[in-house]
Amino acid sequence: MKRLFLISFCILQSAFCITHAQSCDIPLRPIVTQATDGSSHQQVIGYVTNKLRALTGNTSAMGGMDNSQFGIAMAYDVINKQIIGGAPTKIIYDVNVSLYIVDLKQQKVYASYAKEMKGIGNNETKALINTFQKLNTNNMEIKAFVENGKRKIMEYYDQNYPNIIKSAQTLAAMKNFDAAIYTLMSIPECCKGYEIALSELKVVYQKFVNQHCSENIAQARAAWLAAPNSEGAATASVFLSEIYPDAACYGEAKELANEIKSQLKKQQGKEWDFMMRQYSDAISLQQQQMNVMRDIQVAYANAQPKTEITNVFWR
Repeated sequence: MKRLFLISFCILQSAFCITHAQSCDIPLRPIVTQATDGSSHQQVIGYVTNKLRALTGNTSAMGGMDNSQFGIAMAYDVINKQIIGGAPTKIIYDVNVSLYIVDLKQQKVYASYAKEMKGIGNNETKALINTFQKLNTNNMEIKAFVENGKRKIMEYYDQNYPNIIKSAQTLAAMKNFDAAIYTLMSIPECCKGYEIALSELKVVYQKFVNQHCSENIAQARAAWLAAPNSEGAATASVFLSEIYPDAACYGEAKELANEIKSQLKKQQGKEWDFMMRQYSDAISLQQQQMNVMRDIQVAYANAQPKTEITNVFWR
């Protein structure tokens, strides 16, 4: 009976870990390494990249961030290639496909999966795509491989979140708020330290919107002072429309907008409408702030220099 209880407990614990990992949004960069025979097919790479995103359940922009610390990589070895003459010619590939969940920063392999697959097509590209179609997202072994990798990534965050938060605080102190938000947002919701990171994220976010407001209102004032007419108003309106409603100087920005509208009405006798940024009453303020931070996170990631990763065979 005791042994049965222990077995049941282990099964439940394993199931909890998998469910826990599935509820997390852990960005995994899709990586397709060059085949061992040196061949490269752009159409095949594009197909496999989308396949890797589907395997992790991360098909959003964030899931495909090109500079994510963690990646899901695929490599393949050509075991045999046959060309069968006829009309049309057929090509048959026999390849060994290897998948890896990797930490690109630490150069570690967290999980791996290998399977021999065959495919046929009228040319090399079609034959390889036919081969990789057999990477079934519902395959239990592949699912277990992905979740095992995600679980180890969560363990990484559980152990390292204090250092990640300190790094973000240093970035924020240098007024590199985009990078600080990106760093804090990298900590998954289901990991230890998330609540601490979230608390720090709110502080950094407020500093970001306040700084953003100060910069934009200064630009708006400068534009209006340089040209107190419709042209200057149009330029000022661009800067004012970028100010977030929860920024410390939002009220000041609205006063400037009203002042400009009043002056233009006196000059031209018509109303001007300034499109000030507003939050929706239908969505909670916290959710709208999180949406803003997620946009910042993705924009920051996409703005970073793209680096090619061709090797994930670390030891």
